[in-house]
Formats: sequence, C-alpha cells, structure tokens
Amino acid sequence: MCQALRDLMKDEIDKEVAERVRQEGEHVVLNNIQKLMKTMNLTAEEAMQALELSEEEQAYYKALL
Repeated sequence: MCQALRDLMKDEIDKEVAERVRQEGEHVVLNNIQKLMKTMNLTAEEAMQALELSEEEQAYYKALL
C-alpha cells in the first residue's frame, strides 16, 4: 500500500474518531442537563448555568432538547 493511501486512510479515520468523540460529548452534556432538570427540579436554562455552559453552548443545547 502506498504512503499516500495510508495517509488518506489515517485522515479519514481521524475525522471519524473526532466526530464520534464530539457526539459522545454532546450526549453527556445533554444527559447531565436532563438529570439536573429532573433531580434538582431546574429549568433547562438553570441546569445549563449550573454546568457553566457559555451562552453559545446554551443556545446550541437548548435547540437539541
């Protein structure tokens, strides 16, 4: 297998791994927001503030809820 093909395959694998890590991170944050809302009786906004999410992050996760 030539080096160029190996490099291309490595780049594609790296991209896939990075995407999966990002998705897992989103899942964890969403799960934490939902747990705070349920167990602490917080609104979504209060839960996201408790997690110290930025305003940009809060807008993003609010759209996902």
